[in-house]
Order: sequence, then C-alpha cells, then structure tokens
Amino acid sequence: MPSRMPRACSVTLVALLLIAAVHVAPPAAAASTASLRASGGPLLLAELRDPEGLPGDGFGYSVGISPHTVVIGEPGFNGVGHVYIYEQSASGWPRTPTVTLTDPAGLPRGTFGWSVALSGPTLVVGDYQFSSTSGIAYVYSHTSSGWPASPTVTLHDPEATGGDGFGVAVAVSGNTALVGAYGAGGPFPGAAYLYSRAASGWPASPTATLPNPGPPRDLFALSVALSGATAVVGACGCGAPGYPGFAYIYSRGTSGWPSTPTISLYDPVSTQGDLFGASLTVSGDTMIIGAAGTDSYRGAAYIYTKAEGGYFGLASVDQGTAIISEYGRAYVYFEKKHGWPRKPNELVTNPGGKRDGFASSKAILDSIAVMGAPATNGNVGAAYIYQV
Repeated sequence: MPSRMPRACSVTLVALLLIAAVHVAPPAAAASTASLRASGGPLLLAELRDPEGLPGDGFGYSVGISPHTVVIGEPGFNGVGHVYIYEQSASGWPRTPTVTLTDPAGLPRGTFGWSVALSGPTLVVGDYQFSSTSGIAYVYSHTSSGWPASPTVTLHDPEATGGDGFGVAVAVSGNTALVGAYGAGGPFPGAAYLYSRAASGWPASPTATLPNPGPPRDLFALSVALSGATAVVGACGCGAPGYPGFAYIYSRGTSGWPSTPTISLYDPVSTQGDLFGASLTVSGDTMIIGAAGTDSYRGAAYIYTKAEGGYFGLASVDQGTAIISEYGRAYVYFEKKHGWPRKPNELVTNPGGKRDGFASSKAILDSIAVMGAPATNGNVGAAYIYQV
C-alpha cells in the first residue's frame, strides 16, 4: 500500500478488482486453444501463463487490448515488474510473449505494470510506487521495427512528491494519454494529468491538469478512463466521511481540456462506502461506472449514454457489448434494440482454481476479451483470451 493512503482506503484497491466494466472491439482470431463454443457462449482462444512462473509475480494484474494485440501487466510484487505483449498471428494467439518489457528502473518489489493501457501503436505503463510512491509512467510507441525495449517517453510525477501515486491508473486514446495521481497536492487531494501527442512526439510535461474538485481523501484519480475527447476520473470516496463516490466527466473543446468537470455523476444510491467510481470505462458516448461496495459489497454497475445536452443512465456501450465482473466470473451483456438487459446474456466461468482473481482485470475490443487471474498458483498469475 502507498505510504500516504488512509488505512481504510486499502479496501479500495481491492474493490477495483471486485467489479468493473470494460469496453469492446476487434476481429475474432482462429482458436489456438481450448473449449468448443457451446450454445454460442464464450470461446476460450488462449490461456497465457507467467513466463517466469515465480510466486508473487502477479501476472495478469492489469491487461489491455488493441486490434491483434494483448498486453499483460505483471507488477512483480516479489521481483522486478514486467509487461508482456502478445501479437495475434494467422495461426492465433501465441503462448509465449512476442515482446517482454522490463521495469526500466530495475527495482525489485516495484509496481511496474500495476496499470497498463493500449491504443493502437501506443502503450502506457504505470508504476505508482516508484521513488517513495511519487510514481512514474512510461510511453512505448510501436514503429515499423516493432515495440521498443526502452520507453519512448518517460512521464515523471509533475509534483515529484512522495505519496502522489502518479501512475496508479493510466488510460490512452489515440493521441492522448491520461495518468492518475490520487495523492497529488497532498494531503490526498488528487489530480489527473493529460498528455497530448504533437507532431514532434509525446510531451514529457502535462498538456492539461485536472485538479480534484471534491473533498480531501476521496481518492480522486484512483481510476481514470479516456475515449476521444472524453476523459472520466473516478473519486470513489473511501476515506472521505459521508462521501459515497463521484465520477467526473471532462469534455475537450476547441480551447482544449477544461480544468473543472463538464459533468459530475454521483452515486445513484448515495450511500457511504458504495465505492462509486472505483472502476470505470468509457467508449465513444457510453461509459460504465462500477460501485463495488453497493449493497454490502454485492456491487453494482451503472451504464450512461451521452444524449444531446448531457448523459443519462442505463443505456449502451461500445459496439453493443459490455463485460462486468466479480471475483471468479464475468458477465457479458449484449445491447438489444430496446436497450440493455438486466440479466447477462453470457457467463464466463473461471477455467482455473478458486481464489485466483479471475476477471479481476479485463479488457474487450469488439468480440475479443482478455481477462487476468493474477492470484493463480500462489500469485504467479495467468490470463485468458476469449471470443465472446
């Protein structure tokens, strides 16, 4: 746990894994592994295992997906962190990584790979515990030569203050990256930083800063999401008495990104401890916000779709598919003509063992989903690729 995080907030980092929804996207690949697709249900395409196989590696703690590419974060809680890149070929998904990225700082028990985000040729990796939890993030740009072994750009904590947690959450969409720092500005105000790529490349300093509009200790920017001109920052409320959580939407205009939220979404149940905003995703005009603590940690997820004049609840998600998970299983929802179903259309059950954290991390693009199980085999970790 980060040094300046309230003790009560330690549950929030766990809650981030309890229920979250992620978006959708690309072409289905030839099956390289496992189960026949039964009754149109999910098809397991590949099972990915930690290449090092070391207990405590946490392989699958974070995942990302882009067309034909999957990335798996391995913070290396007992060693040096790695991020593994798997590229789909004509024969399917490989069992071994196409590229392995190692913590540039080479620090054992660091958190390189705690957060990852992938969009086309751009990969962002966060390490929030770097340098006394000041934090750091790395940008890798794919070129005609492939993925580089070293970062294209290193993003340092703009405040360079211990406990900021810069890199605890990252997002990327096209030419824009978003990095969360839940403790920036202390004590615990939090901030999120936007970086816009120019013709000369990615900047080392933020293009825009989104300061916390809420109360102290609300863990603003513990979760972030980004899609085109829309950024979403979560403040799940842990540590702020009487605060059930918020999600803040920022819409980029002709003059750039605003420093204050365009829209603020509050917990519909408005109950302290709901952790509304602990997990979130956005794709196009649709977002999903998780509230892992709702109803005594049974959890809830809320879907919002942008309409003229703002957002309203319970509507649609990118390409009409959403995945919402709890420990050990994931639920797939398909949007219909009349809206979203209240019950899932498909259930993805755990192919591994109990308490392996299956689906605690997930990403989906079109019909291809990747789900992490970082606690598999003594926290060695595993990940699974599905066609849903």
